[in-house]
Amino acid sequence: MNQLTVALLQLTSGGNDQDANKAKGELFCRRAQAMGADIALFPELWNVGYTPAHTWQGTDELWRAPELWPPEEANANVVQPQPEDLWADQAIGRDDPFILHFRDLARELGMAIALTYLEKWNGAPRDTVSLLDRHGEIVLTYAKIHLCEWSPVEATLTPGDDFYVCTLNTAQGPLKVGAMICYDRGFPESARI
Repeated sequence: MNQLTVALLQLTSGGNDQDANKAKGELFCRRAQAMGADIALFPELWNVGYTPAHTWQGTDELWRAPELWPPEEANANVVQPQPEDLWADQAIGRDDPFILHFRDLARELGMAIALTYLEKWNGAPRDTVSLLDRHGEIVLTYAKIHLCEWSPVEATLTPGDDFYVCTLNTAQGPLKVGAMICYDRGFPESARI
């Protein structure tokens, strides 16, 4: 195999504005392709960032580890969010126009795209990446297994169920790939598959 070029798109999501995120993502995929990238990789939860759909009382306190709170603050002014309060109305399915747009873009650019998004799932959404090959086909979909339990945002998500490996057809030739999302990297079994 020749040299494989991966574009790590270090972007800030526009929060809940999925149309803005789609436009910005397309712009940077086009830039990556123009610079010779074979694969463009989005940051975690690109379609929404880590932005809840609704705010709730005590937001700042929720981000602190509860076991570190003084007893008098443990429950003061804190309303625990429910999954539907945070994510349900922002989660998208694999057939959503947001994903279809990037499938078309991968096909147009002849470049693989690792697209991250909040995926609709039974019960509660998942933190997911779908790998789109240069023909726009989804060749791998992985949901984050190791969720950060200290984060109220991630505590409302459904963990993934397995690690997957596929063969990605790139312009440089076939390549065996898998996926991990953020905190997964801290667990050896993630990379051993």
